[in-house]
Amino acid sequence: MGKHPRRITGIDAYRKVAGRIRSVAHRGYCASLAAVPIDVDKERIDICFSGSQKAISAPPGMSPITVSPSAEEVFRKRKTKVQSWYFDLTTAMNYWGKDRLYHHTPPISLIFALRERCGW
Repeated sequence: MGKHPRRITGIDAYRKVAGRIRSVAHRGYCASLAAVPIDVDKERIDICFSGSQKAISAPPGMSPITVSPSAEEVFRKRKTKVQSWYFDLTTAMNYWGKDRLYHHTPPISLIFALRERCGW
C-alpha cells in the first residue's frame, strides 16, 4: 500500500508483484483523493480509498472507495470467513449490489453533505 500526496512512484512494481502472487494492489489516497487527478484503471489499482474529511473537505465519517472487478473476484472467492464484520467488503458489495442485502443504516446526512461538497 502507498500514500499519494505526490505523484505515484513504483506502482508498476507493486502491480507486478501483486499479479505474480495473485493478490490485489491497493493504495490509500487519504490526503489527496479529489485534490489530485488519479486514473485508477490506467494505474491498475485494484482498491483505492480515502476519508471524506480530507481533500474533499466534507464531514468525517465516510470512506469513498473503488474496487476493481478483479479485486471483487478475489473477495468473493475467499475460502476463509472475514474475521471482522466492520470491514467485510463482500457484505458491503452485496448491500450496494443487485441483492441489496442489509449491512448498515446509511448515514443520510453525511451522504447529502458529501453530495453538496462534490457538487453532484
